[in-house]
Amino acid sequence: MRTSRHVVLAAALASGLFTASSLALDADIQGIEGEAAANVANYLAAFDASEYGKDRVRSQVARRTREALKAYGYYEPEIDISLIGENPVERARLQIRPGPRVTITELDISVEGDAHDDEAFQHVLDDLPLAEGEPLRHAPYEALRSRFSTLAVERGYFDASFSDRRIEVRPWEESARIYLTLDSGERYVFGNIRFEGSQIEESRLHNMMPFETGSPYLAGSLAVYSQRLGETGWFRSVSVRPRLQASSASLIQAHRGWWDAVDTGVNNGVAVLDEPPLLSANAVSAASRLGRERPPGFRSRST
Repeated sequence: MRTSRHVVLAAALASGLFTASSLALDADIQGIEGEAAANVANYLAAFDASEYGKDRVRSQVARRTREALKAYGYYEPEIDISLIGENPVERARLQIRPGPRVTITELDISVEGDAHDDEAFQHVLDDLPLAEGEPLRHAPYEALRSRFSTLAVERGYFDASFSDRRIEVRPWEESARIYLTLDSGERYVFGNIRFEGSQIEESRLHNMMPFETGSPYLAGSLAVYSQRLGETGWFRSVSVRPRLQASSASLIQAHRGWWDAVDTGVNNGVAVLDEPPLLSANAVSAASRLGRERPPGFRSRST
């Protein structure tokens, strides 16, 4: 019988967000309409033409336009560009002949590992946003990858990775082949729980838990438990988060912010899932040793 994977719960503080903005290049786009035209406009809006001369602006406009069109399956467009204004360029006029549109001729999407028998992943496979014979659009493919990653994090497949993820485009055939395979690995389960720094009778805290030791990990269960603790009024703040060994984070490291799913704003009593040696039995020491992959601005304390 194989050894089950377990998770540790610990307290953490989330970090702030950063924003950025740039001056938009005004563009007049002709020859295409709809989503493809809007995407070209969006790509050009992110380019600050005031920093460059005309030749560099023309090169950037052509490159960004081609990238924007590829996202909708147009891989061989012809683009005529007229620039208005000197130092800086104020406006770009584009006449676009998009050419033939690539369609999906082969679609191979699969899930391996424990998630193969997980109903949540089967629902995604049964309702794919892509289909053979349809025009190639990159956004549904990226959305599918993101959905698999999110499900893996939410449902405890912390060793998951994509063993195959590629789009093979053959513009001369007007065809695209899409391959995406998620290898989920084993699913983690909840370990034994003990409480540190809380003056509340432990039986009360256990009775509020919506999960049991040995049950499959669900981020939603932690969110419910965190909410229940916060609603009691017993604590100044509550934050319940999973803690993993850095070596068990192949997909996690690419999924920044995964620890924020269960936050409700509290840190007094700290719940710890206790199951060495895969995971630490002490939330405070585990937090100090975890190393690279931990919530930004992590702090923990007990009273």
